[in-house]
Amino acid sequence: MRSVAIVGACLAGVLWAGACRDNTPASEPVITSSRPRRTPPPTGVVRALPPHAIRNDGVGPYRLGESLATQLDELPSGPRLTLLDIPGVVHFNVIRAEQGSVLVGGDPLGATSFVAVVGADVARTEAGLAVGATRLQIEKQLRFGSPERHAARDPRLLVPADGPSMRLIFDGSNVLRGLVVQHATSEPVATDPNPNASKNPGPALCLAHAVAAGSASEADCSATSDIVKINGEDVLIRPADATRPPIAAKIRGLLWTAVIEIEGRDALLVLSRQDAPGKKAWSLVALRIEQGKFVRLADQTLYSVTSENARWIGAELANIDVVLELTAQNDDLLVGGFMIATTGARIRDLVPLLPVTVRARVVPRSDPRPNLDASPL
Repeated sequence: MRSVAIVGACLAGVLWAGACRDNTPASEPVITSSRPRRTPPPTGVVRALPPHAIRNDGVGPYRLGESLATQLDELPSGPRLTLLDIPGVVHFNVIRAEQGSVLVGGDPLGATSFVAVVGADVARTEAGLAVGATRLQIEKQLRFGSPERHAARDPRLLVPADGPSMRLIFDGSNVLRGLVVQHATSEPVATDPNPNASKNPGPALCLAHAVAAGSASEADCSATSDIVKINGEDVLIRPADATRPPIAAKIRGLLWTAVIEIEGRDALLVLSRQDAPGKKAWSLVALRIEQGKFVRLADQTLYSVTSENARWIGAELANIDVVLELTAQNDDLLVGGFMIATTGARIRDLVPLLPVTVRARVVPRSDPRPNLDASPL
């Protein structure tokens, strides 16, 4: 009986195990595919990251001609338009991008007309040059044309020959502090000198020493040129004709000088700055030599900024400067350039100046001469 019970128990165990196997569902078949798995595209806006490429039409994704609203849409939340407005000096909407290292600006409600780079690591040229490079490094990499007879620029401002829409701005140590890409200005109108000027072009002028730009030896001047020498605020012209007496003038607050051709004749431009409590003003005196004397073609204040104006844009008057460039068209001088506002050692604002037109004509003696003391005149 015991053996029969054992056999029955074993048989019941076998039947129970078989029942369990029969009730176990079969595993799902593994389906393989020869097609590669595709990752779905990322959602949201994909932004270009620094360093951006500096080109003649913009900097990285910040393009000239694009609406400022479009530029804002491409930025992460945070940057907004800031209006920089000083009457007669600047009037632009500005976007501070890349933590303030790139300024994108244009007329209010208009398109982007300039892009400025003021940060060292945010953008670079095709040659690898960026803010912080020295003037020597840049002059080895970029090509610069010969001095233009119809244009004059602050010695701190350079324009590459291959990038007419680009402006490079240096400090007093010849280190690149800022770079601006802007719509190229219209070319100067080529004009023939008037009949009187063609018959009597007057003496050619040659700068023997340029303020704030280093010195040039007198050997650079032609033997037939009258040599202009600058010493502080004193301007001295030594005629090539030794029989003529020297001509002297004192320009208070003199910054820099240049020789420019106006209607076929050389003129001496003297840029100066007058500082008063709560105010800075930048002025131009244009001089020509007539019969052994200085004759004023222009004597005009170009731009002025007050302490109140500076506070409007969140700056201090002491930290505001301008870099000027001038172009001759017929008997006019077109003046522009850039306003710079700094915070410590860093440029915060780098914005084009509103253009000013100066009539370069002989100024009567009865006109006030606040900036010019000359003898003989």
